[in-house]
Amino acid sequence: MTDAKNRETGLIICQCNGNSYVKDFDLDQVVTYVQDNLDVSFIGMHPSLCSRKIGINYLSRLLDRDIEKLAVLACHPKAQRWLFEEILQKKNLNGNFIPISFHGATTRDVISQLEMVFPRKSEKINEWFPVINYERCLGLKACGACYDYCIYGVFGIKENDNDCVIVKNPYKCKDKCPACARLCPVRAIIFPKSSDGWIAGKEIQNAEKTGQNAREIMPEQGSAPQVADAAKNAGTISFDKDIPDELTRMLIREKAPDAAGRLGEADVEIFAEEFLNQLGIKEDYRRFTVVELKNESLKQKFTETPYERRVIIIPHCLRDQVHCKGKYEDVGGGVKLVCAECGSKECNIFPLKKASEKLGYTVFVAEGSTVVLKLLTEKKRGIAFLGIGCLDSLYKSIPKLDAFGISARGVPLLKSGCKNTVVELDRALESIFLEPK
Repeated sequence: MTDAKNRETGLIICQCNGNSYVKDFDLDQVVTYVQDNLDVSFIGMHPSLCSRKIGINYLSRLLDRDIEKLAVLACHPKAQRWLFEEILQKKNLNGNFIPISFHGATTRDVISQLEMVFPRKSEKINEWFPVINYERCLGLKACGACYDYCIYGVFGIKENDNDCVIVKNPYKCKDKCPACARLCPVRAIIFPKSSDGWIAGKEIQNAEKTGQNAREIMPEQGSAPQVADAAKNAGTISFDKDIPDELTRMLIREKAPDAAGRLGEADVEIFAEEFLNQLGIKEDYRRFTVVELKNESLKQKFTETPYERRVIIIPHCLRDQVHCKGKYEDVGGGVKLVCAECGSKECNIFPLKKASEKLGYTVFVAEGSTVVLKLLTEKKRGIAFLGIGCLDSLYKSIPKLDAFGISARGVPLLKSGCKNTVVELDRALESIFLEPK
């Protein structure tokens, strides 16, 4: 004899081929309420339970399981009783079969009847936990932000793969805390229960509109001390004078797609000045705006280029000057850095390189103009350039490449110079991940 504790309780809902009386109550709301609050082993839905071809046979097979109690939300109880009489006698379930009618019932009516059938759960299950999008995740060696910052022990390392971060203890996650998702530079962490679109997994074209990045995380949004440090330290960056502050960058990028659509054959310099005047932004940021407008005007052409035909140029000045183990090689008139993949947390080259190579980009860690000239000299056509570099270089090179019919996109450094340069990592990675169309 089966242990009573292991016997199942179930709810079957007939959708009655979508007839109007099924629409008198909110089916999704009923199912969600039952799942969250009532002690039910399973919930099943069937398009036409009274059908002798598919419905009654389905119910017969279902009752082969060891079921202690079964509620059926369908037509009138008397109709159910005699529709299923033969099955119920055969399965010896007459006493534990509870027919519930949905005719004319409201959502509240249905829930009230189900509350009388099934006991409430003894405790509410915490369903707030992260999942990892491994198509984006850079791994522990290149990033590991989630693993480092979570103090609750949610994340672990996959057995036999010391570069793979996993959600090891999902129910240790602090309820409503999305700090790890906000810190992830490639938005690889998803909280399915979140009300925030991109954190819940929604695809967002212009990620800047969300305003969700490490710089905006306040200490109360995550309990890890490191989260507060990340927000504090990010705000101390001394930007180049022609780089706007973050809110201004967000505004320019939010309005740039529509503006680029009106650019046409107009002079981009004059257009950028008018654009800034309309937004009430000082003209000091004209060159930054020219780059963003060109990014948007060339975006379609850039996304038409498959990953394997894209070239990314990462400035070698993003390396960790103190701990870098990379070696320089000659590329004909210049040098490139061969990254040793040392995994330094102070280096932004490795995560950019790893993400790009994973998708199929050709990667150069070098001084940008040298590489561009080399590839043009070799007459490599049909390629698209993604350049990360100082604003001055991007401002001068992107329009020239466009004139040659070559697609290009640029991510300006926030702070330039020969060392200790700074890039918006999330912006750079977003550009890398732009999907081919």
